[in-house]
Formats: sequence, structure tokens, C-alpha cells
Amino acid sequence: MHKIPISFFLNGEKKTILADPMQRTVDLLRSELEMTGTKEGCSDGDCGACTVSIGSWEESGFVYRSVASCLLPVGRLQGKSLVTVEGVGNQTALSCIQKAIIDKHGVQCGFCSPGFVMSFFSLFSMNPIPDMKDVEIALQGNICRCTGYEGIRKAAEQMIGYQGTEIIVPPSIRSCQNAVKNLSQFLNTEEWRTPVTIDELCVALQQMPDAQIISGLTDLGVSFHTKGERPLQVIDVIQLEESRRIEIKEDGLHIGAALPLESIVLDRTVLNWLPTLGQLQLQMASKQIRNVATLGGNLCNASPIGDATVILSSANATVLVVNAKGKLRELNLTSFYTGYKQMQLEKGEIVLEVIIPPLQAGQTISFLKTGKRSSVDIASINSASNMVVQGKDIVHWTISIGGVAPTVVTFDLKDKDLSLEIPVEEIEAIGTSLSEKVVPLSDIRGSASYRKALVANHVVSHFLKQSGREETL
Repeated sequence: MHKIPISFFLNGEKKTILADPMQRTVDLLRSELEMTGTKEGCSDGDCGACTVSIGSWEESGFVYRSVASCLLPVGRLQGKSLVTVEGVGNQTALSCIQKAIIDKHGVQCGFCSPGFVMSFFSLFSMNPIPDMKDVEIALQGNICRCTGYEGIRKAAEQMIGYQGTEIIVPPSIRSCQNAVKNLSQFLNTEEWRTPVTIDELCVALQQMPDAQIISGLTDLGVSFHTKGERPLQVIDVIQLEESRRIEIKEDGLHIGAALPLESIVLDRTVLNWLPTLGQLQLQMASKQIRNVATLGGNLCNASPIGDATVILSSANATVLVVNAKGKLRELNLTSFYTGYKQMQLEKGEIVLEVIIPPLQAGQTISFLKTGKRSSVDIASINSASNMVVQGKDIVHWTISIGGVAPTVVTFDLKDKDLSLEIPVEEIEAIGTSLSEKVVPLSDIRGSASYRKALVANHVVSHFLKQSGREETL
């Protein structure tokens, strides 16, 4: 892709650079701008060493969000305020964040420290008095290999103790917030389009039929880097207005496919409609990834182990897609996937939104995930249970399981005579029966026999949870 002018603010100073918009921000910072405070560790968004903060105007005001710069294309800097660890302090004094980490001995080799500083910056700039749960969520995506986390936790406690009296955002960076409005917010060139309306999307799809459609880029970005490939043309759908809404309509809750996962899992309307999605804040990816990754991108990754895919499949969700001519069609998510990494999407189609039907009386959806780590990890298996209870009777029960087949597998237990008071031994027998029906693979995340055992365990755990007998687990 040809180099083009990209304008943004870097630590409060306006920059206009000539760059390939698909270049990674971490490479721009370290190799070209000589801002080497930002480190590169894993190169796939897991370790947090490359964390920076992106400031932009949203409905709630000017917002700073932590992101992994190893997955952030330079084109996404257009019209934004980029803050790195060099901008948090100044030449004469440390910021209160940096001082707290030093005071509480939260540094040893120092490689991870800039990432922790930037995660703290993004958190405390938006929430001056968080609780420790907020801190832990903010630091999910930051790994320290030598210091240990106790000093870093104590630094957070010191910051909380300031009670919002310390200046988190330096005046030099805060002063550029209004100036950000004067910059063009999106790229639109012959090679990179950022459609905002459906009409603009259709034009882009017709004029660039072979363009790579991108959204959050948290998965594709890794692939581009590891393979050393970059698309020649891009259609960036992350600003598509039709895909950035959350609305309740007659047929259910409509969630825009271009919305970041973090916005979805914190949205009150979403959580009231399907509370299970709230679990994803603790169990799916990290803050840096959820701030960028979109629901549509997650579903179109077509992973059989996707957490959102399993929950939404269990909830009987559908996806609304649009093609280059503006024609819409609605597909059930359970039939959307036709094989491993394969979908019913035709060339030139994109997912606009996900539609979740309302829960009926007595209906609950439970989600379980088993992996090597409790968060920021791909599951060995995950599952979601859709149960409808009338009185003591279970009148509907389906279980959707990921990680045991090329696509999510859903089992319907309608032929079973079930109640909330059924002996656990009978549920164990059902779990064993289902485990014998799957043929999982063995890989780094677990053997086939281990995954079969997890299927049986998940069935029992869902039942105990949804029947109110979870204390027997």
C-alpha cells in the first residue's frame, strides 16, 4: 500500500507523517519516531508491553483507551491523540503514576513497565477513583515476568489514595483535545476507504471488490504481521453508522457489528437483555483488545472456540448482512458457519448487526469456559446452556459447545424428562452421553480425552448453576 499523509497528535504535539496506513504503530514509534519507551514483546496483543493510549471524542466526551500498538495500524491514528509513556511525565519530573510504581517497588527489569504505566494512565484518566476490581480488569493484558504483581497492586492503591487530586493527563496533552476536532477523523484514499453510511459502503465494495475488509484487526493484524503480508486495498468498516448502534426493536436487541467488545459488555441495555454477555469482560481477551476488537470481527473470525459465538448461538441470535448492492439478509448464527473458518458470507457481504431475541419467562443462559488461564486465553472448550423452567419442570434445554468440532455444536435435550430436582447422577449420565458424541482434536490446549471429560463436566455444572444447586459444585 502506498504511503499517504496521516495527521494525529503525539503526546500533545501535532504530527503529519507519510506512512503506509497498514504499518504497525509500534514500528512507527520505535523505528521511525525514535519513541522507544513503547516495547514490543509478544507481537500478538497478549503481553501488554506495547500498550499506548488513544484519545478521541465519543458521545460521553474525550476518552482515552488503552490499546496494543503491535495490532494498531497507523491509519487508525488519523484524527486521534496518541499518548505514549514518554508523554505521561516530562523532562523534569515523573508523573504520579510513574512515581507510585517506583515508590512501591513495582519495577525490576523494566521491560513491562511502560505498558503498565499506560494502562494506569487510561484507567485513571477516565476513572480517578476506581476500585481494585477496576484495576485488575485494566491490567488483564499486562504481563510482568520478574517483579511480581504485589508492588504494582500497591502502586494502584497509592494512586487510588490520591482520591482524584493528582493530575493524570498532563496539560500539554489535555490542551490538544479540542484541536483533535479540527482533524479529518477517517482515511479515505484510493486504497483505504472508511465508509460511514451504507451508501458509501456499497460504493466502496463495488469500486474495490477485492479489498480486504477490516474491523478491529486484533486477529487479522497478527496474521498480517506473522506472514509478512499487507493488503493492497482496505475497506475499514469500523466507523459504519449502521453498525455502531444498540437498539431494542420488535424482533429483539440489535447490536452493531462494528462496536468494540468493551462497549458491548458494559452497556446497560445489553446486560439487562442478556446478562451472560457481561461475563466476557472478565473471561474474553484483555482491556487493550476489547477496546478495539469488534463483535462482527469476532464472529467473522469463524473460530469454533469463540466465546461470543457460543453464547450468541445458544441465545438463538441471528446476523444481518448486507452486500455491495445494499441488499439485506438475515441468517441464524447456528447455520451461519458451514465448516472450520467457513461462513455463509458471500463475496462483498459484511455483517451489519447481531439480533438477539428476548428471553422468555423462566429462561436463563449460562456460560462456562475452561482454559489454561482464567482470562486472556483461548479456551480448551467453552459452552453455553439455554434452559427454560416452568415450575420445577425443565421444558427446554439446549447446550452449545465450542472446541469439540469444526463449528460450535448444539445438543437439544428435548427428548429427556427433566426437572430441577432430578438426581445429579442422571445429569452426569447425560453429560457422559454427550461427551461420547463429540470428536475433538488433541492440541496444545488439551487432549481429545480431556476435552471429552470437560464436556461431561460442563453439562453438570450448567445444570447445577441454572437449577439453583450450584453450592453442590
